[in-house]
Amino acid sequence: WKDGFALWNDTVEKSPHKARPYNNRGIFYGQQGDFSQAMRDFNTALKIDPHYAEAYGNLGFAYENKGNLPEAILNYTKAIEINPNYVKAYDNRGRSLVKQNNLDQAVLDFTRAAQLDLNDADAFNNRGTILFLQGHFSQAASDYSRVLEIYPDYADAYYNRGLSYAKQGYLTQALSDYNKDIKLHPDDAPAYNSRAFIYFQLKDYVRAWSDIHKAERLGTAAAPELISALKKSSLTEP
Repeated sequence: WKDGFALWNDTVEKSPHKARPYNNRGIFYGQQGDFSQAMRDFNTALKIDPHYAEAYGNLGFAYENKGNLPEAILNYTKAIEINPNYVKAYDNRGRSLVKQNNLDQAVLDFTRAAQLDLNDADAFNNRGTILFLQGHFSQAASDYSRVLEIYPDYADAYYNRGLSYAKQGYLTQALSDYNKDIKLHPDDAPAYNSRAFIYFQLKDYVRAWSDIHKAERLGTAAAPELISALKKSSLTEP
C-alpha cells in the first residue's frame, strides 16, 4: 500500500461489516485534517459495534477539532462509560473541559488519567497548569516535577515549574529552572523576561537588563513595571 489511506480503504472494502477498519481509516482522515470524513467513518464503526470505546473517543476528538465541545465531551464520556480505564479519553475530556473553563472537573479527569498511567506526562502537565491558575503553586510544581521525571528535556515544564517556584518566593530554584529552559529553548522570550525578574529581585541588575534586551530581540517586551523598577534601582540602563 502506498499510504495509510490505501491500506485501510482496502481493508474496509474487503471487510465492510467490521468496525475496526472504519475506525482506523477515520484516524487516518483525522491525521490529514479531514475531520468530517473521519466522523463518518467513526459513526459507521459505531453502528457496527455500539460498544467500541475507541471509536467514541476518536469521534469526540473529531468534534473537539471542529469546535463542538459539548458533543466532544459527550463522546469522551461514552468512551469512558464503556472503558473506565481509557486514559486518553480522560485526557481529552479534561482538555475540552478546560476550553469550557470548567477547571474543577478538568482537574478530576487529569487526576484520574494520572492515576491510571503514572507516565502520562500530559495529565500531570495539564493538571499542573490548572493548579497554577488556581493559586496552588506547590502542587503545580510537584506536577511539573513529575513531567520532568518522565521527560527530562521538556523545556516548557522547566519554565512552568520556574513560574511556580517564583510565586512561592523560591528564587534560586526558579532561576535554575529558567536556565534549563533557556538552554533547551534559546529562543524562549518569556523565559528571558521571567529570568530578568528573578535577577531584579536578586539585585543582579546587569543580568536583568541583558535578559530584557534578549527578549526584545526575540520580539517580546518586558513588563513596563519591571523596566521602571530596574531604571529606579540601577539608575542607568546598560
